[in-house]
Amino acid sequence: MSVYRDERFPAVPAASNSLRAMEAVLTDQRLCGWPADRVTVLANPSDNRQVATTIRRLAQETGDVLLFYYVGHGTLTPTGELCLILSDTDADAADLTSLEYARLRAAFRDSPARVKAAILDCCYSGRAIETLADEAALLADYTDVRGVYTLTASDLAAHVPPPDEQATACTSFTEQLLDLIRSGIPGQGDPLTLGTLYTHLRRRLRALGLPDPNQRGTDTAHSFAFTRNAAAHPFPEDDATRPLRARRSTPPPDTASPAVPEQKRPQLSRRRLLIATGTVAGATAATVATVAAINIPAWLRNAGTALPTGTGSSGPKPGATRTAGVPDYGTSLGPTMSADPDMSIYAVAAGALNGRVIAVTGDGLPHGNPPMPDDPDQGTLRVWDLVAGKQVASVKTGSRVETVALGRLRGQPIAVTGCWDAGVRLWNLNDLKQIGSTLKATEDIFAVAVGGLNGKDVAVALSRVDIRVWDMNKGTQIAAAIEMPEHYQINDMALAQVKGKTVAVVGGYDHELRLWDLDTSGEVGKALRHGKTIYGLAVSTLNGKPVAVASYGVGMRMWDLVAGKLIGTTFGSTAVSRIASGTLNGRPIVVADHVNGGIQVWDLTTRGEVGDALRSGEITALTVTAFNGVSIAVACTESTVRGWALGAS
Repeated sequence: MSVYRDERFPAVPAASNSLRAMEAVLTDQRLCGWPADRVTVLANPSDNRQVATTIRRLAQETGDVLLFYYVGHGTLTPTGELCLILSDTDADAADLTSLEYARLRAAFRDSPARVKAAILDCCYSGRAIETLADEAALLADYTDVRGVYTLTASDLAAHVPPPDEQATACTSFTEQLLDLIRSGIPGQGDPLTLGTLYTHLRRRLRALGLPDPNQRGTDTAHSFAFTRNAAAHPFPEDDATRPLRARRSTPPPDTASPAVPEQKRPQLSRRRLLIATGTVAGATAATVATVAAINIPAWLRNAGTALPTGTGSSGPKPGATRTAGVPDYGTSLGPTMSADPDMSIYAVAAGALNGRVIAVTGDGLPHGNPPMPDDPDQGTLRVWDLVAGKQVASVKTGSRVETVALGRLRGQPIAVTGCWDAGVRLWNLNDLKQIGSTLKATEDIFAVAVGGLNGKDVAVALSRVDIRVWDMNKGTQIAAAIEMPEHYQINDMALAQVKGKTVAVVGGYDHELRLWDLDTSGEVGKALRHGKTIYGLAVSTLNGKPVAVASYGVGMRMWDLVAGKLIGTTFGSTAVSRIASGTLNGRPIVVADHVNGGIQVWDLTTRGEVGDALRSGEITALTVTAFNGVSIAVACTESTVRGWALGAS
């Protein structure tokens, strides 16, 4: 890799090695089988306008499969947009001199390609998942195999070998991906799909202590046949299949390559590969992930035994009020608890159960991943004792749990789960037995909530295309589904009482908040023009009025749901994707994920921070509850659960 003009982007030879190795594997006729004349390599490119023009032209010329691979520096603009660094990028003006990912998004959107995929080996690459998904509904119009598949090296810092090993090494993510392709996966089908490769790649990287990759596959794009399964068709080892670091510097004289027996391989249509290369930076970044909407019913409050008292690790925190007999802000309820490392936690709710403060989590296979033969258990609902620091019960759900809410039915505490298989399930928390049959929607469930409607106990589920309401006692759907506007993909939902009506507040990729009357199935008022993609939202009460707080790229915005007006200005200084609401010292608060890994508490009255950020790692789910008059925040990473006392509720 050549040296960048800006010395703040140091050269990393492993990036150039990754570029050459990726090209070799993709054009290997025994593996990926891409025709060499359909592979375009852009090594050390400069001039962002020229690069963007080239990419757009190639994308428009591709009608079958469009694949973009990038290895290099990644950075974020002040507004949180991903930029791919070029050799002439100025670090002080990266948004003007780099390849903004928005341009790649536009190229994907306008391409007639049947399958569209991006593989990004750079810091901040997880940001691309939300960027490409932003246009998923529009891309669906082009082809039967709809959407974009995105595979990223890390939501935080990408990893490279030590400097003294980089002369012959690839970047860690690309090396493991290519080694997996070369060696194949025993027991799997032939060919291997993108989704199958991701599952095993993720396990490899975790076992080596490397950053977790991420993926997003819409519709059936993740099922695209990417490579032959080398484990099903053993090949003689040569320089094309041997890892780069193990290759001979020069071939021995008079040595011919071993003959390869003629074998039938999958018919892979001609397609185009776009490759740009740079170096890999080593900074941390914000991440955006799927949000689970949590509804905390009143029965959860003020029950059970006492919580631990005393201060947090560094004493009382600025902005937090100390109350006698109440744990100080930031006091850990118990030790951090570890879940199944092969599954990812996507949802959490919290409350009281039989005198204990508990968290209920939902997990499953990584997002966008199809069911795998060697992973028959696709999802689990787990109950955790937050003070004792241990799991106390679990049940297999049969599908990845995307969201969970707590409530009460016929005098019994229950959990309601929304799953990837479009199923909504009710569980008795006393014995974790399913109540009744699975309630079915037509698409995977993004969010669930529990509430009351016309004297009925109802479960409300948000799917990709609609909102459905079920009578939990009868197990029947109430009225027709509330269909969302065409091309309107929703990310999150919460329930609120607005002018005496029970409404679902939803937000997503069209940059608007919308309110839907669950009784009449009609939209309430006009859409609130939020201004940016909404990844997470929560509802609360401020000065006696219902309000909604929604993510706004960097920070959050708050809306008066009665007046339909924005309250104050944007608050918060880091990217936000998950939000939960509660109270602290009698004042409304929200808890949001923090860019550096952890959570931050915000006072809605002042829109100011309360105390320091509470660190625990990259957050995948969070919630707020109250127990014995104490406000409690619970946050999860992909495989851990932790709770903190915030102070008097």
